[in-house]
Amino acid sequence: MKTKYLYLDVDGVLLGKDDPGSMEIVLARHAGEFLEYCLRHYECYWLTTHCKEGDASPVIKQLRAYVDGAISGLIDAVKPTVWKTLKTEAIDLSSDFYWIDDGILQCEKEILKRNNVFSRWIEVNTRKYPDDLKRAILILEDMLY
Repeated sequence: MKTKYLYLDVDGVLLGKDDPGSMEIVLARHAGEFLEYCLRHYECYWLTTHCKEGDASPVIKQLRAYVDGAISGLIDAVKPTVWKTLKTEAIDLSSDFYWIDDGILQCEKEILKRNNVFSRWIEVNTRKYPDDLKRAILILEDMLY
């Protein structure tokens, strides 16, 4: 079976809000279940401004402030990426990938469209929709087959 890759943003995806009207940032609802699912079915990579040069330690440090022991091991299993300007630099656009992010740049959208892979970006925003990781799991389940 061909490897499926999954790229994960953090802010607005794994870190969200319990109440969209609140200012408090929390670990998103269902984050543990989401990460378990993703790591079981996909080769997972961080694609966040907190992990640009192949070093996952900044994103792990950021997330550890919000997670317990069980989830801590899950975040350690996600691999780092290397990119400089645009997140799309980290993705092999010819691979079987999906990208979970709350919002991407217009030029990144254009790159995805030019390469006929725009549908592989899955918009998830746990700041506006606290249960959005549940929806993401359902979408990713559909993409497996």
